[in-house]
Amino acid sequence: MSLIKRYPIHFLGIVATLLFAGFAVMGVDFIDTLDLKGYVMRLRSDPDSPSDIVMVEIDDDSIEKLGRWPWSRSLLASGIRAIQSGQPRLIGLNIIFSDPEAIAGLDILRELETQFRETRLDASSEKSRAFLDALSAAQTDLDHDKHLAESIAASNRVVLSMYFKESAQASGGLPVEQNPFLKANAIRNIQNPSSLDYPHATEMILPIPMLLNVSKGIGHINITFDEDGKARRERLLIEYGGLFFPSFTVRLA
Repeated sequence: MSLIKRYPIHFLGIVATLLFAGFAVMGVDFIDTLDLKGYVMRLRSDPDSPSDIVMVEIDDDSIEKLGRWPWSRSLLASGIRAIQSGQPRLIGLNIIFSDPEAIAGLDILRELETQFRETRLDASSEKSRAFLDALSAAQTDLDHDKHLAESIAASNRVVLSMYFKESAQASGGLPVEQNPFLKANAIRNIQNPSSLDYPHATEMILPIPMLLNVSKGIGHINITFDEDGKARRERLLIEYGGLFFPSFTVRLA
């Protein structure tokens, strides 16, 4: 009796091992795809594991109820205050507010106030004061960035996000040191072997200073796409200007 007939399972195992080893050496794509899909299956193996993390999503139902995106930052400020009422340990807001919110009419009101003051009319009169107060109140109502900044400052638990434009080369000296907040949010005590490859950045996209300066911290939201075009991982650290900045989730942790 041949060895194949006596040990068919062992024989099949050896053949399968050699076959997949050959595929791996030749770089067959579907092996990598199977490995990536298996990685996702392992991540989903215990979907009901206990967690004290609550995801607040901006989904289709929210947009249907509250209006089309982007929402007013005053509305987001109301959301932060509502979440804060539940006494969370932290609030992670992964929206990059890189530009001030464009508000129709706000610049016009500011210009009107400036022109009124520069005309040197009698600002001490009761009507003038009432007019200036009305202008000031209207500007306050329309300044949604200020409302969001106030809610972030009042919470003192909001971590914001930023984004890096990456490069294969070191970024060199950039003016990170000029911003104490950014320097404080970099990871210190990095021990990096010279042979270790890590991502570099050439540009940092930040929230506007009004929001950045009142946040609890900041982390980047750069992710890595696998060969099949799906995002399963993120950059834990990115070097910029000689400093290492953590990802958004690492900063929250």
